Amino acid sequence: MRKFLLAAAFLALTPALAQAQIGPAVGHAGPHAIHREVVRERHEVREDRRELRHDRRELHRDQRQLHRARVARARAWHRHHHG
Repeated sequence: MRKFLLAAAFLALTPALAQAQIGPAVGHAGPHAIHREVVRERHEVREDRRELRHDRRELHRDQRQLHRARVARARAWHRHHHG
């Protein structure tokens, strides 16, 4: 669920950020400059998504590791008390 909310928030913000950066310059720029700007924006978005994906993977890996440690501890306690 947290993953979904994080992704939704990111996707919701992306167009606003792109508009804010492209905004006023578009009126004075030619088509090539606009295209270059769009390509740059796309590249930044791709980078941001990649970072987000890596962070989510790292978080997931940490959560699994923590879970495995808890399970191991519970099993050890159980073996100790119940033979």
